[in-house]
Amino acid sequence: MDVYIEDARAPGLGLDETLDAISQASRNWQLEGSQVPPCLAIQWRNGTASPGRHEAVFNVALFLRHAGKDQAEVQALVYEWNTRALGLEASEVTRSVRNAFKPQYCKPPSCRHIVLKSTCVGEHCYRHKAGVLWKSAPVTPNGAMAAGLLRVLTPREWKAWCALFELAKRKGLRPDSTINFCYREVERIGGLPHQHQGRIWRRLEALGFITSFMPGPSTSRGGHSTCRLPRQLPSIEEVEAQRALAHKQKEGTEDH
Repeated sequence: MDVYIEDARAPGLGLDETLDAISQASRNWQLEGSQVPPCLAIQWRNGTASPGRHEAVFNVALFLRHAGKDQAEVQALVYEWNTRALGLEASEVTRSVRNAFKPQYCKPPSCRHIVLKSTCVGEHCYRHKAGVLWKSAPVTPNGAMAAGLLRVLTPREWKAWCALFELAKRKGLRPDSTINFCYREVERIGGLPHQHQGRIWRRLEALGFITSFMPGPSTSRGGHSTCRLPRQLPSIEEVEAQRALAHKQKEGTEDH
């Protein structure tokens, strides 16, 4: 197979080229541009030189898995990429994708991976900056604990919320991003059984700990839901008032 492969490690890649690569990957993967790592986007557009092609396929597949794509979707996307820019045997691509979906790979690819370092844009990477933003974000578990909010949440609510926070960071999202997640992901990170999560997310939304919650189809079987973190944490008084209102409404329903 004759495939033209531009060496992704070529120096001097400009900002415009990086943004073009992110835009292309965002369209192909059907993800928000803020979710797309520049290093992977550059490889997606340009291909990558041998001998790092197998590792590149694995890293892209692993990222797409953690971005919410199922194995069939990822395999179709990577097959197209391979035909366009890599030139590996189909069986090699299938094996790399299958490996990326093994349970031991519970985190997205690390920026420290040698293949990703080859197309790293350094301090200009907004995903690197996102990590800095989390440290100063107004809504964090540490902030909630400092505000005394731990005592007004049930253990399961607290566990779910902390797991969601950690999941968003692992996916490289900014604190103000839409969080795409499935109950199984939260279960793996926080140990909270997926069967108990539906009501918990609705309660957390009512209490002001998440916003814009949209449950996905078949969440128990891996369907994806979305939500956002609020701009600021609710006060203890607001949480207690919402609890009292919900309790009153429940009693009224039972009376009828």
